[in-house]
Amino acid sequence: MLARLFAGPLAGMAVIVSASGAPLVPPTPEAPIPPLAEFDPFAAPSPEARGTVLASNSTPFRFFDHCCSHLQEWYVGGTVESRVVRADDGTVDFYWRLYQETDVVEDSLEIGGDSVRQFTLSQFFDPSFTFEAGYLTDTGDYAPSRAQITGPFHWRGEGYITVLLSYEQGWSNWFFLDTDARYFDGSARLHLNGDIDTHTGSEWMPMYAPSPVPEPASLALLLPGLLAVAACRARKIRQQDGG
Repeated sequence: MLARLFAGPLAGMAVIVSASGAPLVPPTPEAPIPPLAEFDPFAAPSPEARGTVLASNSTPFRFFDHCCSHLQEWYVGGTVESRVVRADDGTVDFYWRLYQETDVVEDSLEIGGDSVRQFTLSQFFDPSFTFEAGYLTDTGDYAPSRAQITGPFHWRGEGYITVLLSYEQGWSNWFFLDTDARYFDGSARLHLNGDIDTHTGSEWMPMYAPSPVPEPASLALLLPGLLAVAACRARKIRQQDGG
């Protein structure tokens, strides 16, 4: 009976997914360190132009960095903007852009300080989803270069998604991961760092992530609609059985 009640409304939730960027290949026993995927460019003025914005956030950051036995010391600060966008195919995509500037406090070598090099997402990768990397052209001063799902021999560990940036300051272009997930939650964490030799960087910041199930708030909105549809189907079934 339950299968008959919910067959209609649940069947309508299936979607056809189309790829829109360079695929990120997860690690495998045969290839524990996957290749880096290039970011494909897309012409759009903003994430809002590519779908419906479901959630947005702006998170400030600031961290201390150094190199060369502290002959250089500096602070990196700025803002991470994030968006969750429902695309036309019904799936959710995740967008970010980064504003950063460097405040040098010690520069004995007179070569300046570095800015953010790695944009790393923890608790974001899920092997049940696909991930495609892209960026929106002409929405900032520089574009991300590559992205990777880390393997077991990476210094961070396995299953992180790391985006490589180019030590630029100012606003980055909007970059995104197109997924075939239909839901999202706030379970991911983001870490920014510059000089890879010192492994310094920001605190872990909360971020949105793909999810196999809706959040409780989304379920609360979805459930009444499903129950109403199920009630209508139950009434039709009773009428058919009684007729």
